[in-house]
Amino acid sequence: MKNSSLLLILLLTTEEYYCDDVVIAAMMSSEEVTDIPASPSDVSVTREQILSAQFECYLKIMYDPPRIDAGPYCNRTWDGWLCWGDSAPGTAVQHCPAYFLDFDPSEKVTKVCDDEGQWFRHPESNRLWSNYTQCSAYTKQKLKLTYVMYYLAMVGHILSIISLLISISIFSYFKCLSCQRITLHKNMFSSFILNSFATIGWFYFVIGEQQTRTDSSQVGCKLLASIMHYTFCSNYFWMLCEGIYLHTLIIVAVCWARNTNLLYITHGPIYAALLVNLFFLLNIVRVLITKLRVTHRTETNVYMKAVRATIILVPLLGAQFILVPLEPSGRLARAIYELFMNIFVHFQGLLVAVIFCFCNGEVSK
Repeated sequence: MKNSSLLLILLLTTEEYYCDDVVIAAMMSSEEVTDIPASPSDVSVTREQILSAQFECYLKIMYDPPRIDAGPYCNRTWDGWLCWGDSAPGTAVQHCPAYFLDFDPSEKVTKVCDDEGQWFRHPESNRLWSNYTQCSAYTKQKLKLTYVMYYLAMVGHILSIISLLISISIFSYFKCLSCQRITLHKNMFSSFILNSFATIGWFYFVIGEQQTRTDSSQVGCKLLASIMHYTFCSNYFWMLCEGIYLHTLIIVAVCWARNTNLLYITHGPIYAALLVNLFFLLNIVRVLITKLRVTHRTETNVYMKAVRATIILVPLLGAQFILVPLEPSGRLARAIYELFMNIFVHFQGLLVAVIFCFCNGEVSK
């Protein structure tokens, strides 16, 4: 009880405790940090996060069992932003805190414990020091990349809307194209158009206004987010319908067989649909290769046609989200991954329109 009272008094009187090492780190890296505007609500949330982390750290300091290993070690401490446990001589490492907009949580904070069991002191100030410089070292580059991704997404969705509207107009104008397959195409195109409009609205009203969070009480924001997630899901289930139709057409109807698989509520069904589509994709390619071999084509021509068929089917069935499901940890690899995924996600409507309308032999005739 005495310890708890002492802890509460310490928190209430200090409010937000900044150790010398944090102050020095902030002073040293302040020139490298990109200025990103923060609203009063952002500052309030940051302060609450730090206070919460500080409270949890003091609980750990008081109630965690003492270190039993022999030899010198540095005592557990709170440096103002992060909690450090008892550490053996060497370099302790943690991920950067997510309190600040210009901090990258994937980067690392280091704190050195010397051979005598003392935390490292900065030689210029002789104060305890944690190295937070890497947290904001790449802020400018990441901000530039974020803007590139933002404009890339906007351009992709605008081009997708234009191309999909033209495609639907072509399919609707020429009555000779009316069939079940074209009807599926038009419905899938419509879902992509609605998703593009919802995504552009989200980017413009939320990201474009430089809001890092959305107020949970804003009905319009909730409605827009719901529409965006709904249309996002509908894209994949129309893709599933296309996959079922194509699988039935090639495997069942034609029978070319040889003689001899809270966002989780929406993402779970999407991944289930994508797994089914991936199965369809592999089975369709297998049957296409088998059928092409029967026609006595050369081996090279067979595989070239199979590759072309795969390239056409991948954007239709959305299998690229299964083929590249994991985000890499490296900085360069992650940037390439984000660029690749942004192109496929935000330009998918354009790709679908080009492949299934503008490059459609029936439409050309």
